[in-house]
Amino acid sequence: MSFEETLRQTAPVLLAGPGIVLVALGLFLWPGGLRFLKPLAAFWAAVAGLACAWFWTDRSLAAMLMLGLIPAVIGVFLDKPVVVVLGATLAMGAVLAWPAVTDAAFREAVSEEGPAYPAADEGAVLEPSEYVQRIIQWGCGWAQAFWRHVSDLQKVAAAGAAVVVLVMGVFAWRWICALTCAALGTIMILGGICLLVLSKGPQTIPYIQGKLPFLWPMTGVMIVAGTVLNRWLCPAKPKPQKQTEHHSAQGGQK
Repeated sequence: MSFEETLRQTAPVLLAGPGIVLVALGLFLWPGGLRFLKPLAAFWAAVAGLACAWFWTDRSLAAMLMLGLIPAVIGVFLDKPVVVVLGATLAMGAVLAWPAVTDAAFREAVSEEGPAYPAADEGAVLEPSEYVQRIIQWGCGWAQAFWRHVSDLQKVAAAGAAVVVLVMGVFAWRWICALTCAALGTIMILGGICLLVLSKGPQTIPYIQGKLPFLWPMTGVMIVAGTVLNRWLCPAKPKPQKQTEHHSAQGGQK
């Protein structure tokens, strides 16, 4: 089944609802995500833990709870390292996704080898958990097809980008966290807008394709502007060292 046919059979609320949520969350992260590092780190750590539980355990309730809650608690206390790792993951994903963005032949080859997107029929509304599982299976099959078509040089470059971000995060964690929040917020905003447009029907696909040449420069500008806004709106709190030393000196004199 083609993407147009799937989109035609998909209920608009299944696209518009997530689109509104993504735009709303992105508008928080894009300019001021540095103020929400702890919930951001807890959420993505929990997502990573749940993904590990889904693929590598028997998916029992105990395993899902443990691998969801424990990483979330760790993310609350280690929010900065977790967000830096998230930034390294986004950098690696951006390098890997570059051929899919710029090379039409690459996209066509992956689409031909990957599975068809599951149609959202009436059973999707009655059994949403089953439909979500079908979407996850589709995503896994598409990711495997994508990985097979990515060149070894591209994989090495992606790993190098992740290492660079991790090293920079050691010496300039605030800038890397600001960049991560801006990039994640930009992806959410633009992705949410695309879902809202697609909820109008398959006739909007040519419109989105026509805007692609302008989308990537806009993405870069939004990420840079969001990084600067994060640093400006969420400055580092000054440490009261001098005041403490002054009081200590007065106490010693007494």
